[in-house]
Amino acid sequence: MNNKRPSIKNGAINIKKILKNPQYRGIIVLALYFVFFLIIIIGLRTTNSNSSSSNQQKTDSNFEYDLTIINSNNYYFSYEVDLNNNKIVYDGKKYADKEMFTKTSDSGVESFYNYKDNYFKNINNVWSKTENPYLFPGFRTYTVLEKLLTTATYESKTEFNNKSKIYNYQISTTSINKIVDKINIDIADNPNTILITTNEQNQVIRIEMNLNSYISYKNQSNNQLKLILNYSKFGEVEEIEDPN
Repeated sequence: MNNKRPSIKNGAINIKKILKNPQYRGIIVLALYFVFFLIIIIGLRTTNSNSSSSNQQKTDSNFEYDLTIINSNNYYFSYEVDLNNNKIVYDGKKYADKEMFTKTSDSGVESFYNYKDNYFKNINNVWSKTENPYLFPGFRTYTVLEKLLTTATYESKTEFNNKSKIYNYQISTTSINKIVDKINIDIADNPNTILITTNEQNQVIRIEMNLNSYISYKNQSNNQLKLILNYSKFGEVEEIEDPN
């Protein structure tokens, strides 16, 4: 122990001598400034990186919420199509591969039955085979919705006192065309938005898609498209009888 004390004392004396030398003192000051600014730069980069990853990131199939509840195929639903402020609303219920629903438009209210994508329309109490009455039907399927959300960029989340949440996404028209229409394009456009609303059980109860950019590309005479899917009473639909 006694042998180490002189060494420490001599080291302190040497440091004092170096600091008294203007040349060495200047070098040390510059080195300290360099370390100081390096720490600041690293800190700023880390902060920006964390901020970016929390606010804007690619999603994957491991959502915070339960999207698969839609794939259970047992619920009541409404599907609203707003094309250039012309609204059509579909209200009904789904059980497995069957649906019973109404279509409300300026033409009135019409009743439909769907079994394995075979559609029947009630005309004077006679169920006659008809074409698919849904507009933009591709956006209703679980597979497409999942692909849209895993491809979209997550922007933000809003939480409410009742524990419901709204998740905000953006997705390009290029991606939508590839997923929904099976067409490969590459255009520069304004992003489309998708809003996911969940309830206190983290179940998806509403999907709102604002697809103005997409519809403008598809048809230049249309410049506004909003699709809204609402889901409720999961698991409460009883067997739907064949009306035929």
